[in-house]
Amino acid sequence: MRTTLTAIVIGMGILIAAPAQADRNAPLENLVDVPVGTVSGNAVPLESLARAILSGCARRGWVCDVVAPGEIKGTLVIRSHRADVRIVFDPKKYSIIYLSSENLRYNPGKNTIHRNYNKWVANLRNDINSSIALLP
Repeated sequence: MRTTLTAIVIGMGILIAAPAQADRNAPLENLVDVPVGTVSGNAVPLESLARAILSGCARRGWVCDVVAPGEIKGTLVIRSHRADVRIVFDPKKYSIIYLSSENLRYNPGKNTIHRNYNKWVANLRNDINSSIALLP
């Protein structure tokens, strides 16, 4: 009797935990063609824009490197989680594109990932926009 009750409790726990794990997943959101906006409205030289993007990345703890003119690779590590993004940009717009991750339950078939990833990228966008806005 006790063994049967234990098995039922464990089975119920598994049934309850599975949907809870699924709730933590969300559709992966790439940010494409985010407008570059400055207070002055002036066009931004590519080098200045790269510095502003790197500054925005650093505010949130992203480690970023310039890969080529108009392209930056960023990595965020939080505890056992890692996210890698590609930031491509020109004087008018930029995009933040998912590259890879660890321990974020990325599912390429469903294009889903842990919902925190989208929050981290949205925060990154906000910090980049703040840095860009300060450009002359």
